[in-house]
Amino acid sequence: MPGWQAVSAQAFGLPAVDEPLAEQRFPYDRSGAGQSAPLGAATPRARGSHYSLDLNEAPRVVGTTSAATDDVPHAGLSAHPPFDVNAIRRDFPILQERINGRQLVWFDNAATTHKPQAVIDRLAYFYAHENSNIHRAAHALAGRATDAYEAARTKVQRFIGAASPEEIIFVRGTTEAINLIAKTWGVKHVGEGNMIADVTFERTVFQPPPNRFEAGTGNIADAVGLGAAIDYVQRVGIENIARYEHDLLAYATSVLQPVPGVRLIGTARDKASVLSFVLKGYETEEVGQALNEEGIAVRSGHHCAQPILRRFGVEATVRPSLAFYNTCDEVDALVSVVRRLSSRR
Repeated sequence: MPGWQAVSAQAFGLPAVDEPLAEQRFPYDRSGAGQSAPLGAATPRARGSHYSLDLNEAPRVVGTTSAATDDVPHAGLSAHPPFDVNAIRRDFPILQERINGRQLVWFDNAATTHKPQAVIDRLAYFYAHENSNIHRAAHALAGRATDAYEAARTKVQRFIGAASPEEIIFVRGTTEAINLIAKTWGVKHVGEGNMIADVTFERTVFQPPPNRFEAGTGNIADAVGLGAAIDYVQRVGIENIARYEHDLLAYATSVLQPVPGVRLIGTARDKASVLSFVLKGYETEEVGQALNEEGIAVRSGHHCAQPILRRFGVEATVRPSLAFYNTCDEVDALVSVVRRLSSRR
């Protein structure tokens, strides 16, 4: 990106080290209208290594040139507590894992994002107290599971601004969702995904959405967990998350792009927090393996996106993808490995 100058994590207001978070509790909510617990301790302005947002100021990146600032998208002002990445990290127990003797750095978020303790607890509670198939049963556990499942549907509807809960269909993942849309777009009827209200030899009557698309035993526990995840995101503030991730992307771009031999693939202004790149003289798998030796997890390969990669003249990339629990220290660790590899070729 043109206009970048020498920068540091602090220049972006981003953290360099991790600090612990005060205890956080999750209220199990079956009604869909529950209250959220506050997000631990956070400071109203940057203090020490904390990344915090001053809600009285317009969003901005400090310490960059005007050209760089203009290239970084920001979310609007927040009504939520200031964002503290160190507090956020405490909520994700898997980040304490050690890989090859080093603390895990998770930069494979575009493939899998990790679950905060609130979601893990909600899933455990479901399996311990509510586990049952939903609807069409008179026993107590079916009622509990149905309430939790439909409450999650309502939470998703409100979160994304859908007109009604009936517009929300739960599937097992993004790939299944994309395939469902691809196979049903413009088609009047779908296959046969327990979807019927009545069937005779003469005719079939399909259930209205969402039931016609949720045949059989659905992904009930994960739908309930999704509801808890939405509660968590709303506590933190989606605009706070967006602002932090975009600022972290700007920092990562500024320190990775100058490495000799690095070519970034995809540099759109409003892109997601993903850095796809290739390193001259290396296969993408070699880079991924070198990063893994340092406890850094990235995705390498074609990412099931060969047509767009070939448009850029490559067959595969290394893809570190950032989330709101990542830090500049972790970015620096990745860049250090890439620089070391670059110096050898």
